Amino acid sequence: MDAGLADLSLRETVARLRSREITPSELLEACLRRIEATRDLGAFVVVDPDTARRRAREPQPGPLHGVPLAVKDLADVAGLPTRAGTRALHDAPPARADAAVVAGLRARGAIPVGKTATHELAAGVITPGIRNPRHPEAIAGGSSGGSAAAVAAGAVPLALGTDTAGSVRIPAACCGICGLNGRAGRLPMDGVMPLSESFDTLGVLVREPGDLALAWHALSGREPEPRSLSAALVCEEATLGRVEAAELSAAATAVERLGLPTRPVSVEPFRDWGLPRSAVIGAESLSAHRRAGLYPARDPDHAIGEELAGWHAENERRPAAEVAAARARLTALGRALHAAVEEGAVLVLPALPGPPPPRTARNEHVLGPLTRLLAPMNAAGLAGAVVPVDGVGVQLAARDEDTVLAAVARLAE
Repeated sequence: MDAGLADLSLRETVARLRSREITPSELLEACLRRIEATRDLGAFVVVDPDTARRRAREPQPGPLHGVPLAVKDLADVAGLPTRAGTRALHDAPPARADAAVVAGLRARGAIPVGKTATHELAAGVITPGIRNPRHPEAIAGGSSGGSAAAVAAGAVPLALGTDTAGSVRIPAACCGICGLNGRAGRLPMDGVMPLSESFDTLGVLVREPGDLALAWHALSGREPEPRSLSAALVCEEATLGRVEAAELSAAATAVERLGLPTRPVSVEPFRDWGLPRSAVIGAESLSAHRRAGLYPARDPDHAIGEELAGWHAENERRPAAEVAAARARLTALGRALHAAVEEGAVLVLPALPGPPPPRTARNEHVLGPLTRLLAPMNAAGLAGAVVPVDGVGVQLAARDEDTVLAAVARLAE
C-alpha cells in the first residue's frame, strides 16, 4: 500500500483524500517512509515529521487537502532554518514565519514536510550532491534540484521551486517530471531568498502534466480562467542554435499533438542573450547578497563558495555603464520575444539542447547551455512549463499561466 500511495499523482492524491479513501496521516506516513528509503538521493536538507504529523491530524480544508509539500530551501518555513545551500548560513536560526507563498499553500491544505536542497543561493544549474532518481548517471539539474528529485522519487506529490533562468524547468527536464513557473512579479516573493529581483519567479514541480493546473492554481490562490489557443509557435533554427535531434523531434511531436495552426518565430539567437543576462543577474545578485550580509564574508566560517564569490568579484569590477547597457539590451530582446508570442499563442521548443549532462559536469561548463532555451522566457515576461514528450522535456511558453496550462491540457488529451 505504501508504494501505491507514494506514487500517486497529485490529482489522484487529492481525489482519494477528498473521498476519504485515505487519510492525510496515512498519506504522510507513506511519504515519510519514501523519504527515508531515498535518503541517499540527498533531496532533503531537513525533514520535520513531528510538525507534519500534528498538522495531518488537523482538518485540512482547501484544494490541497492534506497533501505533503516539499519546499526549496530558499523559502521560509516557520520553525525550520533557511540555509539556501550555503555554508554562509549554516547556523541560521529557525524562521519565525512562513514565506508568503508557503503560508498560502498551507492555508489551502498543504502540509510542509521539509526543505529541499538547492544550488548555492540558487546561483547554478547542478545542485551538487543530489542524485537524479530517474537518470542516475545524470545531474538532477538546478537550482531546484532537491525539489525535482523529491517529486521524481515519490517522496512528495508536490514541491515548491524558484526559477530565475530555468531553475524549475531545468531540473524538471533532467528528472523526467513536470515543472511550471509563473511570470516575474506574479506571486509575492516575501520570505524567499532573492537572486535577481527582475527575473525571480516561483514555480511548482509535479510528476504528471495533469497535475500542473491543480498545483499552479493552489499556488496562485485563484481559480483558472479558460483560454482559447490560437497557434503553436516554433522558433527558427537560427534562433534556437544547436539542438540535438531527439530534443527537436520531441518538440515537433508536441506541436503535432497540439493540432493548432503553426507559425515560425524569428528573434535574435538565444545564444546572444547570455552575456547581457549574466551581467544583469550578476549585478542584481551581488546587490542582494550584499544586503543579506552574505558578501563579502564576515568571517571564514560564513563564506559563500569559491565559484559564487569569484562571480561576485567579477561583477564588482563591471562598470555601471556596462550593466546599464546590458539591461537595455536584454530588455529589448525580451520585448521582441514577448511581442512575437501574441495573446492566445503558445511557443513550443525544446527545454534543453541535449540530454541532461553527466553527474561529473561542472556548473560553469553547463550553465550557458542549460539556460539557453529557458532563460529568455524569464526576460520576456512569459510563463513557462516543461513536460516530458516521448521521454524528453519540451517547453511551452505563453503570455500567461492559464494559456500555458491550456496547452498542457491539450497536449495530454
